[in-house]
Amino acid sequence: MPFRSMKPLVKAACFAAGLVVPGTAQALPILNIESGQLTGAQNLKIGGKLFDVQFVEGSCISIFDGCDEASDFVFSNEAEAFGAGQALLNLVFLDSLDGMFDSSPALTFGCTSSQNCAVAIPFAVSPMPDAVGVVLARNEEGVDTDSLTSQLTVKDFDSAMSSSGVYGHFTPHASVPEMGTLWLFAFGVSVFAFFAHRRTRRGLMG
Repeated sequence: MPFRSMKPLVKAACFAAGLVVPGTAQALPILNIESGQLTGAQNLKIGGKLFDVQFVEGSCISIFDGCDEASDFVFSNEAEAFGAGQALLNLVFLDSLDGMFDSSPALTFGCTSSQNCAVAIPFAVSPMPDAVGVVLARNEEGVDTDSLTSQLTVKDFDSAMSSSGVYGHFTPHASVPEMGTLWLFAFGVSVFAFFAHRRTRRGLMG
């Protein structure tokens, strides 16, 4: 009977250990969809790190804290912004059961054009000019291979004035416990369960 009371603890230890088995904790992109529109995504792997993205209307100045310092942007150079754009094209702008987000650009929040939608991804440039550097991830109707381009954009231009453009606001994805931390937790629970069970058995035998 006493052993049954230990089962929840043993199960908890096994579950925690299972969380850290190599290959079982693969992060998959999660699309944010509201009323059939694609508003962003989570768990995008870019350069070995995970990011979330939200599609936002407005100007670079209003969205990115003035758009006048390198620290305003999560991507520090053009190459990193290209990586973010490629992640959108490869992992987000897809046709699936969730929606035809590749074939129908107008299903992306901020874009009403049925022909194309360009998500602008700002990156830091030095010195900061009057315009800001952006990588445009273009999702075009009927185009097999969507494109990435780099250009300068006026900081105060409001994307809400465009039918085919929106800003991509990327943020680091919330961190999860490291492998070592989870292993330590699993080990601790297992040890606790073992000694608690032994103590219970000794009490019964005494």
